[in-house]
Amino acid sequence: MDCTRYEPEPLKNEHPAVWQEIIEALKGRSDVPASLLADMQRRDDFGRQKYHTPLQPFNGRNPIMDAYQEALDLVAYTKQAVMESTKNYQNSLFLSKDPRLTLVHLAAVQCAIHLRQILDTQP
Repeated sequence: MDCTRYEPEPLKNEHPAVWQEIIEALKGRSDVPASLLADMQRRDDFGRQKYHTPLQPFNGRNPIMDAYQEALDLVAYTKQAVMESTKNYQNSLFLSKDPRLTLVHLAAVQCAIHLRQILDTQP
């Protein structure tokens, strides 16, 4: 599967909105900052404006491909952030001054690996 191919425009249907399901599931959790929930709502609003429909399951797109494309970008952006956080970016480990950033980058790489493996098993 080609990671640069465009997915079709999403089709509105009768299924629930994904962002609202996520936001409702996370509300009230002590480890979830209100700012994260607000950002999620803004992303939902942005997507609805851009695509004229909420993100829904069974919308005609391949959600694994969408996630994989986003994961590839996350790998690159987090690597960029790690490199910019240290003056010694020639170091092969690219250890960030903030270890959370390094962990996020490594998690992004693992996410991309797993999504690619799933794509490779799809018909």
